[in-house]
Amino acid sequence: MSDEQSLYLVLAVIYLGDCFLWLPRSVVGFRSLAGAQWKVVLPGRILGNVRGGVVWVNPLPPLGTFFSTAPWPLSLSPEGFTPLVLQSFAGQGLQRGPAFFRSWEDPFEAEAKGGEIWIDGRRVARCPSHLAAREAVALLVSLRLLPREKREVLIEEALRRSLDLGAMDRRLWEFEGKTGALRIVACALWMLLFLGAPALSWRLGLAQSLLPLSLAGLPLFGLVLFFYFRAHRTLHPSERGERFGELFKMLLCPPLAIRAVDLLSRGLLATWHPGAVCARLLKGSAAEEALRRFLLDLSHPLASGPQPTQALEAESWFRARLQVEFHATLRRLGFDPGRLTAPRLSGDKEALSFCPRCQGEYLLPEGECSDCPGVGLLPVGQAPSIKGSSHAR
Repeated sequence: MSDEQSLYLVLAVIYLGDCFLWLPRSVVGFRSLAGAQWKVVLPGRILGNVRGGVVWVNPLPPLGTFFSTAPWPLSLSPEGFTPLVLQSFAGQGLQRGPAFFRSWEDPFEAEAKGGEIWIDGRRVARCPSHLAAREAVALLVSLRLLPREKREVLIEEALRRSLDLGAMDRRLWEFEGKTGALRIVACALWMLLFLGAPALSWRLGLAQSLLPLSLAGLPLFGLVLFFYFRAHRTLHPSERGERFGELFKMLLCPPLAIRAVDLLSRGLLATWHPGAVCARLLKGSAAEEALRRFLLDLSHPLASGPQPTQALEAESWFRARLQVEFHATLRRLGFDPGRLTAPRLSGDKEALSFCPRCQGEYLLPEGECSDCPGVGLLPVGQAPSIKGSSHAR
């Protein structure tokens, strides 16, 4: 292998490494390869562990877009809060081990570190971005200072904000307006690095091609840094440390500048609930299937082992309020939550019961779903026979 080939191989490996992202299990990703069609992506099982997994983003022009968001990191109630959250899209990110319950009357210290929420020096939850963690901590502090009768109002207002599609549309519009030029320059840098540079060095040799490549590449690289800085300052004004940290990384490793749009998009919608992002980005049957999974998860959550009674009560109260607000949001968009969650059974005459969460059918008259811990089976007679379910077990 020649020196030129070795150099471009190293650059390609560095760049491709930045096209793989690590996501915690509680995070839901949304990937678009060309900006038009969106798909839900979850942390991988093969390249991952119990805490998270790897997902990939489009390595080729136009480089695509990737958003990440997550369910609420804490369950809130007028009496207190708990890190117990039973929302788990595809069964991922469930609370492991016993949680705690903290009353608003009890003294506590809340702090956001990076994308994590710390209570009394202990990490209790992870968020998709530092902004999401900071807003959650600010909400905790505000709730602690309010009387009980006002806490419920503030919690419901926070839930509505996390489902506010109008605000999300404005956020997306601002993102597209601020990243259009950056995306064009990043694609030009990609073509120069992985198409123009190999062709020129093959024709002139590596030494002779350095000057023309520098004359073309340095202005493009400078424009990427400029457009990234300007867009980040507008989209994430409070994240000054992140802004200069990413700029420093790009200066140390210029191929990373090609993914500058990803650095702006990953946490862009982190303060919105994944169900709201599904409702806005996905279309047709893909939207209905994803929303169905969110709705069934809210109605029939998976069990998380023995938990304190107060924590379970707070989680149930918060999830019920979220369910009400989510249903209202879907109805405004023209979706029927009842139709989306209607059982889809095969009509197998031998099946006596089914799981309301995964739709698995059973020959048992009662019991618990083997695939959905804590979800009780319902009699088949309570559901219409709709094609599209699994076979009876």
